[in-house]
Amino acid sequence: MTTSKRTHGSVARRLAIVAVMVAAAAGCGSVGASTAITDATRDLREAKQQKADEFAVYYYTRADIYLQKAKKLNGMGHYQVAQEYARVSSEAAAKSLDVARINKDQAARRDKFAPKKDGKDAAPAAPGFTPSDPR
Repeated sequence: MTTSKRTHGSVARRLAIVAVMVAAAAGCGSVGASTAITDATRDLREAKQQKADEFAVYYYTRADIYLQKAKKLNGMGHYQVAQEYARVSSEAAAKSLDVARINKDQAARRDKFAPKKDGKDAAPAAPGFTPSDPR
């Protein structure tokens, strides 16, 4: 008889463990979404510091809009969808950083090698064409 009590007790214990695991897994959605939103917020802030809002407008704006949508969905309890939107926001923020770095380099080179507006370093004007023998 002792064996049946142990079996019954271990089954109840296993069911309790499974119930706790299911309850914990149900709460992980909000934690995962919140973590993804926090990461996306950090990525967007870094992009702003690198002036991605000026040099990579499309990707920066995309990251910002997706982050706003992720926050809204998270507030409505759509954790899995919010987490996906936050992931896309992080990817767009990373892309905006890459594009901003490239565009800033190009702007710096253009400024370095472009003729100055005051005319001091400008190339001499090409002489006008005047034909010497009008036939």
